[in-house]
Amino acid sequence: MTNATNWPATVRELGEMAANKDLDLSAMLAELEAAHGPMPMPPAGYTLAPGCDDLWVADETMNRGWIMTPGWKFHTGHCINVWTVQDRDLTPTEALELGTALITAAQAAGVAAGE
Repeated sequence: MTNATNWPATVRELGEMAANKDLDLSAMLAELEAAHGPMPMPPAGYTLAPGCDDLWVADETMNRGWIMTPGWKFHTGHCINVWTVQDRDLTPTEALELGTALITAAQAAGVAAGE
């Protein structure tokens, strides 16, 4: 599921929106909040990923064959990044561990089984 927002993702975007409407930044923020409600915020415990300006991440879960990182982006909401060693098969035990980690991350994002 993809979510969309009318809020700007960066200060630069906010500045461009304000300039297009001939408003200062605080007036633009007030207009956005009146029209769309409060600004989306990353979930508690998520931090801005190093080198990124739009990806917030939670703690990684890892195994020899994979790393799973829950993420949150301003425009799309929750995501789950899974990195695996190229061309490496997971053992059945590793597959179960990865499956459990993925289910836990999805449930933490508010998704119930079967959705």
